[in-house]
Amino acid sequence: GRNFGQSSNLIVHQRIHTGDKPYKCHECGKCFRQSSNLIVHQKTHAGRKLYECPKCHKCFPDRSLLIRHKRIHVGEKPFQCPQCGKNFIHESRLLVHEKAHAGEQVYPCPECGKRFQRTHTGEKPFHRSQCKKFFRGRSTLFRHERLHTGLKPYGCSECGKSFGQSRDLVAHQRFH
Repeated sequence: GRNFGQSSNLIVHQRIHTGDKPYKCHECGKCFRQSSNLIVHQKTHAGRKLYECPKCHKCFPDRSLLIRHKRIHVGEKPFQCPQCGKNFIHESRLLVHEKAHAGEQVYPCPECGKRFQRTHTGEKPFHRSQCKKFFRGRSTLFRHERLHTGLKPYGCSECGKSFGQSRDLVAHQRFH
């Protein structure tokens, strides 16, 4: 049921299901579904000035991306739903949320039926078979899997302590 204004957008969406990542960085070998993501990535290799976050030292090729990223550290959520008052870091998330209030069945995929808005449906299609837990989104499942693997990718630049979730690092950095 999901409609796309351009056939190219449908092709990009279908790559989620096929796993196809046709755009490869010749510098490091990393692959991407969209050419625009490869272009942004290649800026990190091009020797151009990178914009570094002073909190976590993550680098961004554009100043606007750094500004958007900094919202994570300060908890800023400038986009508010006029109906329920819920706040969002990104305007795109607010727009998807507002469609749920309007009763729209948001973004169903014609291949698998997956919808790109599950906040109000209660649907939890992602699961971890080892512990029988179900999750609304793939990112939530990945975050949960870190509990089992012990992976702690978020490191404090002050003391070196590592965390499994970025929010735990942000809370920790307040003590410094």
